[in-house]
This record gives sequence, structure tokens and C-alpha cells, in this order.
Amino acid sequence: MWWAIRWVMGVEESKVRLETLENVIQQNKNLFINLLKIDVEGLELQVLQGLGHNFWHRIKQVAMETSSMDGRQSLIEAILKSNGLNSIRTTAQKTNDNALNNVILLAKREEN
Repeated sequence: MWWAIRWVMGVEESKVRLETLENVIQQNKNLFINLLKIDVEGLELQVLQGLGHNFWHRIKQVAMETSSMDGRQSLIEAILKSNGLNSIRTTAQKTNDNALNNVILLAKREEN
């Protein structure tokens, strides 16, 4: 099957180095993130859970597409709120190609 996808769609396999967000932040002590856009095809919760509590203050906003199925959206919102991103807005994603109940989520840190 993989050969058909490569032949028909021109898809290539590439090896890339994987780096966690926490490691990137640790290596760049003065790094502050104005907008963190997460697009990981269903693994948004794992990305957020992998970021240590000591680094959340460096993130001002988070944007992502996620699913409202299985309580995932509620868990994601709870993580964001518990780490200071209290202003959360969502909108249903308007697609006709699936029944995944996807939402676009934007979370912001309240300005003092």
C-alpha cells in the first residue's frame, strides 16, 4: 500500500530529528512564545501534557484544532486554564469530509 501512495501522490519518507517543546524552551532561556500553534493530528493532549509546569508562563497564546469527542476538548481546556491561559474561545470547524466534531481553539493569557 505504501508504494502506491508514494507512486500516486509523490509522497517521500524523510527522517527528521524530534525535539520536545520543553527542550527547546530549556535550551533558549530567554525564549517567550507569543503564539504556539499546535497541529499534531489528534495528539494535542499529549503535547500539552508533555510541557512541564515551569515553562507555561513563557507562552502567551495557544491555537489548535482538536476534537470534542471523548472529553478531549474539556481536558485540553482544563490544562490550559490550570497553566494561566484562562481566556479560551472555540468555534466548530466547518468541514464536510468527516464526522470528527473538530473545533478550533484559541487560548490566551489574561493581560494584567
